[in-house]
Order: sequence, then C-alpha cells, then structure tokens
Amino acid sequence: MEHTTEASRRNENAVMSRPDSKTSEITRARSFSALELPDDAIVVVDNALPEAWIDALPDPIVVEAGESLKRLASIEELAGQVLERRSTRPLTLVGVGGGSIGDAVGFLASILWRGVDLWHVPTTLLAMVDSAHGGKTAVNLGAAKNQLGTFYPADRVVLVEEALATLPLEHRRDGLAELVKGLWLGDADALELLEADGGVGELASAPFDDIRERMMELLERAIDVKLDIVDQDLYETKEIRTFLNFGHTVAHTLELHTGISHGQAVCWGMLSASFLSDFPRLRRHVYELLTPAQVISAFEDRERFCAGIKRDKKRIEGQLRSVLLDAPGEPYVTREVSADDWYEAFREAVEWFESTPALVERRVERAASLEISASKSEMNRALVIEHLRPGQTRIDGYSTADDVAWLRRCLAELKGAELKGAELKEAESQEADGPTTIFAGEGGTTFRFLSAVCAARPGETVVLAAPRLLERPHDALFDALRAAGATIEPVETDEGKGIRVRGWSTWPERFEISAELSSQYATALALLSTSGNGFELALSGDGSIASRPYFDMTLDLLRTAGVDVTEGDGSFQFAPTPTLDEPATLVAETDASSAAVWAFARLVGVEADVARSPQSGRQPDARAADIAAKLAKAHEEGVDSVDVDLAEAPDLAPVLTAVATQIDPQVNIVGAAHLRHKESDRIGDLAQALADVGIEIEPRDDGMTIPAGGQTPRARGLWPTYGDHRLAMAGLLMTAGGTPLLIENPMVVAKSYPTFWHDARRVGWVVGAL
Repeated sequence: MEHTTEASRRNENAVMSRPDSKTSEITRARSFSALELPDDAIVVVDNALPEAWIDALPDPIVVEAGESLKRLASIEELAGQVLERRSTRPLTLVGVGGGSIGDAVGFLASILWRGVDLWHVPTTLLAMVDSAHGGKTAVNLGAAKNQLGTFYPADRVVLVEEALATLPLEHRRDGLAELVKGLWLGDADALELLEADGGVGELASAPFDDIRERMMELLERAIDVKLDIVDQDLYETKEIRTFLNFGHTVAHTLELHTGISHGQAVCWGMLSASFLSDFPRLRRHVYELLTPAQVISAFEDRERFCAGIKRDKKRIEGQLRSVLLDAPGEPYVTREVSADDWYEAFREAVEWFESTPALVERRVERAASLEISASKSEMNRALVIEHLRPGQTRIDGYSTADDVAWLRRCLAELKGAELKGAELKEAESQEADGPTTIFAGEGGTTFRFLSAVCAARPGETVVLAAPRLLERPHDALFDALRAAGATIEPVETDEGKGIRVRGWSTWPERFEISAELSSQYATALALLSTSGNGFELALSGDGSIASRPYFDMTLDLLRTAGVDVTEGDGSFQFAPTPTLDEPATLVAETDASSAAVWAFARLVGVEADVARSPQSGRQPDARAADIAAKLAKAHEEGVDSVDVDLAEAPDLAPVLTAVATQIDPQVNIVGAAHLRHKESDRIGDLAQALADVGIEIEPRDDGMTIPAGGQTPRARGLWPTYGDHRLAMAGLLMTAGGTPLLIENPMVVAKSYPTFWHDARRVGWVVGAL
C-alpha cells in the first residue's frame, strides 16, 4: 500500500494551472504490484525495466528511453498512443522510468489538452531525489538538446522501494550524490543521520534492507529541500533556485570532457566547492561515493577546463554565478569565483582525494557477491591486437583500470595521428606537426607494449611515463627493438620524461630477446605479429620466460586473432593466416588478480564470492583459490610449515603475505625474485610496510618467510603503499581481524581495481578519509 510522507506538498486534486501550490505530493509504495494508480491512468514505461515491474502495470505504453524519446516526432507519436487508450478527461499520465521518461511524459502532460494530471514514478535514486521534482520538462529541437520545455510540476511522485532494492550500486552512488547535495543545501540537522551507522559509505554499499529506513528518511528530507527551494522560485526569476546548481559548475565540465557519470561529476563538483568554502565534513561525505578514475587524475588541461566553466548554463550576461556555502544549510550565490579559481579548487580536490590516508576498519561480517571487471592483462593484449589487426576485432569484456584506460587512450591517439598523416599524404601536404606524444601512465604492460607498437610505425613517437615506471628495467626490450632497426633514446620534455622512438623502415624477420626478467618483453614483440607480418622470436640468455603463463596467455589470444604460432627449441615462429582479415572476438575474463584478494580473504573469515570467475585458465593468478585451499587445509591439520611457489604468479605475493601473517602455519613464499622489479620492490617494501605496523617477516632474495602463530598489527598504524596497488590491497586484508589501519595513498588501487574500496565496504569494512 502507498502512504503519504511528510514531504506531501499539495492537494492531489489541484491539477491544472497550479497557481497556488506548485510542487508535488510525495508518496511511497513497497513494490510495483502495490502501486495504486487512478482509474484514468495511462502509463508510459521504460522498456529496459524488469519484465515483472512492467507486467504489474495496467496496459502500459512501453517505450525506449533516451534522447530519441525527447524528439518532437516521438512526442507526437506518444500522444497518438495515449489518445488511442483514452480520448476524454479525466486523464492522468504516469511516467515510469528515469529522466528522459520524466521529461517526455511531463512535457506531453503539460501540452495535451492544455494540461492533464501528471504522476512520476522514478525508478532510479537519482530521479527520485532530483529530476522527478521541480516541475521542469524539456525536449529536443533537432540536434539541440532541451531547447523546448515547460514548468509543470507533477501532481504526485511515487517512490517505489522495490526500485531502490534492485538498483545497481554504481547508480545508487550517483543518486546519493544528489541526496548529499540536497541535505547540505537545506537540512543541516539531517547530516548527523547521514553519518550514523556506517555513514555515507554504508548507504552506498550495504544491502538495501539493511539501510532501508535510514535511506528513505534521508531521501524524503532531501526531496523536501528541493521542493522548498522550488516553491520559493519555481520560474527561476530569483537566484534561490540557482542553489540547486551546487556542485554542478564543475560537474557539467567534467561530464563533457571525461565522460564520467553525472553523480560522480557532482561529487567532484562538491569536493571542489569544499575547498572554496572550506568544509572538511563535506569532503568526508563525498569521499565515500567517489571512484578513482584515470580521466580525472589526468585532466590537467586548464584551458579546456576553464572554457567549459565559462559556458556554464547559469551565467547571466556572460557572468559566472557560483554556489558556495556559508555553513551547512546556508548556500549563497557569488560572482566572485573565476573559472581559474574553480580549476585550482578541482586540482586541489584531486590531490586530496588521491593522497589522503584512508582509515580502514572491518566492523561487521557481511557476505556479498562481487562484480569484478575484465582482466587488465587480457584487456591490454586485446587492445593492442585490435589496434594492429587488419580485420574487425570485438573485445568481449571491459575495464576502467588505469593501466587499461591509459593504453586505450594512447592507442586512440596513435590511430588519430595515423589517420591525419594519411590525409596529409593524400593531399600532398608538406605540413609536419612533429612527433606524436603520448603518456603511458604507470603500467609496465602499457609502456612496454606501446614501445613495441611505436617501433613498428613510421615516424617519431614520444612515449612519456611516470617516474617510477621509468626506473623499472626495460633495456632488454629496447635493445631488441634497436637491433630490429628502431631508434630508441631517452627524452625529457616540458611534459615529463620518457623515450623517443623512431620506427624501423623495413619489417624485421627476426627478433632476439632475453625474457628472464619479464614475460612482457616477449609479449610486446609477439603482439606485433597481428599486423600481418611474420617473424621469428628467439630467446637469448638461458631461454626461459619469467611468469611463462602470461606469455602463454598472449599466444592463446594471438591464435584466436588469426596468427599461427609454432614453438621450437628456444624460439617461436609467428605467421599470419587469412583469418587475420576476418572478424574475430577476443574474450577478456574477470580479472583473476583482483579476485585473488577475496579468495585469500576467505582464510580470515571474509565471505566474498566473485561472480563469473575466470574459466579459461589463461590467468596465472587464478591459482589463488587453490593456494588458499592448501593453506586452509594446513591450518586445519596443524601443519607447521607450507611452501608456496609463486614463480608463475608473483602478483599474489602481497595479499597472500597479508593473510599468512594471520594464520597458524609458517608460510614460505619462494620462486619470486622478480617481485623486486614490480610497481614497488614487493619483497623489501612489503617487509617494511609490515614492520611499520608491528608485523615481522623474513624477506629473502626470492620471496619471504612468514612465521607461524599469527600476528596483530598496531591499531591505527600507517600502512605505506609505495604507489603499489597490490600493497594497498594487502593493507586492507591486514585489518580483517578488526584492527583499524591508515592506508597511505589508497587510491593507487585504480591501476587495476578502481571499485576495490566500494567492494570492501560491501563485505563489512568502513573506509573513510582521515
């Protein structure tokens, strides 16, 4: 059954010109089957909603949501469908869906017979707290978005709890951004409730039933704030309604230039505003909603940022109007903040978010099934193959990990430069822009794969990279590329340091490389075979390949792409086949390295399952489950000591070590000398991180020994990550017993697992800014 909440604003029978009461009655329903609609209702519903929800509605008009629904032709077609069902008053149009449904149905309700009754049933938290209220409708005029519209508040907005219970968590976080905004604008007393019982992070991550009552109360209070603001300034003739733009000055620019979601953009906007208004409390609220993203970290183009700010739609006569806070619940509009001021605040916000230590504590035991994105190892190989391969290539899998994002961006820039070069050549132009410059970030695969790709393309390319990455060993790969005819030399520019690569003039028939230190060297060369050029790859030194399963992963993907691979005595022969020119699909499975965290976490009582575990066996870190089972058995049987050989899966060492410090048997990690040449020295640095929080292990040249008996870290000790995502994940597992730690530079997890801290919250951790 529905029940009217304290947010009710006006009599449901006042529907036409709305001269006295301008906003909507707010009611709640537990489910779509409990939704009570008037007898004269015509329902318009989004076809993407669950079938059970649609079936619960009476004879709905099912439409495809999105910008196409907001075309005038679509509105005319929708009106025809409505009139086929009911051609006389009374008539109540009911829009069930997100923002575009609300816009289209609201606009039609305002013009059909000069106005009919209107109900909104928003199906996302973002729509419930924001777009369903305020009375604005908008449709598109040709290609121009939102050029036609009306002010037409709905008679009723129904909040269906079933929609929130099944909402994907990333969409819940987007909606919470607007909810937090609303409370900071007009309900300071609600902030204590926002912070209660695990705070914003718990609202963002817990099962809906666990936070139902708190969420619904906060939602109603945030809606009250918006309705109160709209009541005072429905037609935007005063500056009161401008308060709702809080956080949006920056948000609109970030959405345009980075493609992040609206909710994430609003969070960055509010975080930026918190540095202009100086509200650390607001920072802590926003922190728990944000997901680290390479596109945000790398957005340092002041000119583009400021140009976007200067186009803000709330300008009057070209003057930028910004919304800041005097105190919680006390917003104000100012013309004293420039676009440059916003840029400085944004960069300060990024620096604070990425560097502020996280206070991490496991407070409850909660089971969850986690969705982890595709393997960055498989994705990066697939992206290079897609770039080089002549045939159409589809990649089944997606990842927002920084290493993948950087490679995707760099390959797109190289492709754009090649297309421009072809156009200039066709036009017989003598114009020359100089070398293409790309930035490879911090990933070893990204930098090494790009080095090989650039050696195989004509002209010069400058590949810049993070300082720590340039300190890692790459000489074996560079020497092999030079021997094949490429020129590679170190370079330093105003933008940073890296290498200058000039590609070879003729394709080499043979490469020779030592892969004893890293399989990535051999993989970088092998991937070039997807361009359609055959060659031999000979292994020098002792003929071994470090982490051989990663090279086998490469060979498997090459064969799928259409390359014939023959392994000989210390060499490989790569030959193109006709299928290189045909369509192909490359599958990138769930990232086994990320899933390994939760496989080991089960040893210390964390109930986390990973949906769609990798099945192909290509990823070496998929061994984590078997190693965890071995350790569990040893623990149960009272075995004194267990040896674990990580020669083929060295990335498991940090999280395995963290768990091993908390169980009874002595654990001896062996065969992993190359750990010292990863993102950090994963032997020496890991031992130091443990020592910093009072845990002792014995580092060795090829691994480490973790003594028997279990150890407890020092409460609130600072866990250094040395810029290494795997060490940050290990830091979390060190707190599995309930002892809180401070994790330094926690957002380094974005390199491989951007949603890591959100997932930790799902299984009972509280993760907040210090």
